[in-house]
Amino acid sequence: MSINNVSFGIEFWNVSNSKITNVNASNNNYGITLDLSSNNTITNVTVCNDHNGIYLDSSSSNIIYLNNFINNSKRNIYLTNLQNNIFHSPYIINYTYNGNTYCNYLGNYYSDYNGTDSNGDGIGDTPYNLDYCNNINDNYPLINKFENYKINRIINITPRPDLTVTNIRILKPLIVVNNSYIVYATIKNMGMNDASSFNAVLKDNGNIVATKTINSLNANSIETILFNWKPLTIGAHNLTVVVDINNPSK
Repeated sequence: MSINNVSFGIEFWNVSNSKITNVNASNNNYGITLDLSSNNTITNVTVCNDHNGIYLDSSSSNIIYLNNFINNSKRNIYLTNLQNNIFHSPYIINYTYNGNTYCNYLGNYYSDYNGTDSNGDGIGDTPYNLDYCNNINDNYPLINKFENYKINRIINITPRPDLTVTNIRILKPLIVVNNSYIVYATIKNMGMNDASSFNAVLKDNGNIVATKTINSLNANSIETILFNWKPLTIGAHNLTVVVDINNPSK
């Protein structure tokens, strides 16, 4: 189905558990709009030469993958009132690309993505950023249009939380022995499932100096935690924060 030269190509208002697929939306103001809509899937869609490719407003738990975003003048995916949406397949896919077979999650193709593909699996080495301020990414951007990926089968693995530390900072750059400092660490759940209680540990030169318990972290959400740290020795301090979903708090 092709939708061209209109203000809104496809618009969902308060719609849940539906699917948009096999659509070509071009030369529109908004290719596809989801407003107050949840648990929908958008796949095998091409949005090109629109002002905004897909617009998500107050919409949650939608899954957007294996789509083409080509030459959209403002944004490929426009996000407001941010919710927990996923921009890659909800499962690992066995696929063939350039004659070779791989297994991984698959995201979307963006014509303005300038990342590399060092191993040739058709997935960019670096995420495609959708919202800089809120650190929302497509972590599996496609190097070519989705039509170049032959889907062989779905590998039915239960989704898990995927916790990563995205930032560590101290507001005072000058470190003095036996003074107290606050260390800020930002943790993101990049997985498909919410994380239940887990521990985050602060290490100074590899030694654990503080532990924090995070009660929960929703899928595709971010939380900043604070550690109290007092350096006890003179010299360089290499601070790291480690999280492990397999080591929950007791």
